[in-house]
Amino acid sequence: MAARKSITRQLEQVPLFAELKRPQLRELAKVIERIEFRPGVTVCQQGELGYRYFVIEEGALRVTRVDTEGRVLEITQLEEGDGFGETSLLLGDVRDATIEAIAPTVLLSIEKTKFDSFVEENPRVENALRMRPDVAERRGYPRFSWLEEDELPVRVMHKHPMVLITPLALPVILNLMLLLSSLVARDLWGDLIMTVGLVLMLIPTGAGLYFFIDWRNDVYAVTNHRVIHMERIGLLREHFAAAPLHAIQDIQQIYAGPIARFLDYGDLIMETAGEMGQVIFRSVPHLSQVRDIVFSQTERTHARARVDERAAIRKALRHHFVDSEVEEETEQPEQDQERGDSVPPRLQAHDAAGAALLPQVSPALDRNRGRAPEHTPEPEGGGV
Repeated sequence: MAARKSITRQLEQVPLFAELKRPQLRELAKVIERIEFRPGVTVCQQGELGYRYFVIEEGALRVTRVDTEGRVLEITQLEEGDGFGETSLLLGDVRDATIEAIAPTVLLSIEKTKFDSFVEENPRVENALRMRPDVAERRGYPRFSWLEEDELPVRVMHKHPMVLITPLALPVILNLMLLLSSLVARDLWGDLIMTVGLVLMLIPTGAGLYFFIDWRNDVYAVTNHRVIHMERIGLLREHFAAAPLHAIQDIQQIYAGPIARFLDYGDLIMETAGEMGQVIFRSVPHLSQVRDIVFSQTERTHARARVDERAAIRKALRHHFVDSEVEEETEQPEQDQERGDSVPPRLQAHDAAGAALLPQVSPALDRNRGRAPEHTPEPEGGGV
């Protein structure tokens, strides 16, 4: 019981849960686990899918990130009371950084499936969570049918509402003219002409409804894997264009005029490699913001590729220096036991040699290890 009270008090200090009521925090404390980490042990790895939120009960952690050039940069250090993993807990997104214990550390851990069950049983919790605005928006997106496995929407949008003004102007004007004409004609010819006028108003009303539905059927999306344009044409046809983020080579933003620039909407043209050509987001709102989101997700994709490359190099080195010796070493177990070696000497030597050679095998990845650029961005709060 004392341990639960202690956890509840700690949760009160975490910004994400600060507005939950005491009974809700006590219920949340029931699904929390304590996990201990020795110095040097990795808590989570950049690029892996995350399903947990952590709060540091005691100890310290180092946060590093591999950038698009393959450099390992130390972003920050986390201390007692800090929390991380908001997008992992609320969205199931991939980790943006590697986090390693640099002291004996105890973490409070909340697993996503248990947290989702807790929110489902306590519906008021959803509105009480102090989420980042972008996370709250993404959490509200449905699970679209066109999403692939492990794909998450980052921004989903339609064309700017200003695009509707021109096509809707004529139906609105026609309806006003028909309504005024019917009211005037009613005094001259009676209710019949009024009824005819109202029936005729259905034509421009239907046209306006068609323009609105056509606007709604134009969907643009940026996910953690792709940029997508999906348009339903009529009742049966669909247009679907998509390009993976790693294929995007250039992005241009075009404003149609001073009004569009003032309202920040326009066309986003993404040039892709190979035969994919262009993916165009037409007349999308918050054009500059959408461009930045595409850039950000593209950089995440390139950084994850560098992480995978480093992992492949380590695996190859280990296979070359360690696994190739395992059979030879295990053929002489009695000799090793007589020497009293818990780990075969050649195994120890080659494992150390493999670790030492990693920077030499990939100098571009490790030449600038630990050196951050002048304008290294801070990690998004809880986004690791």
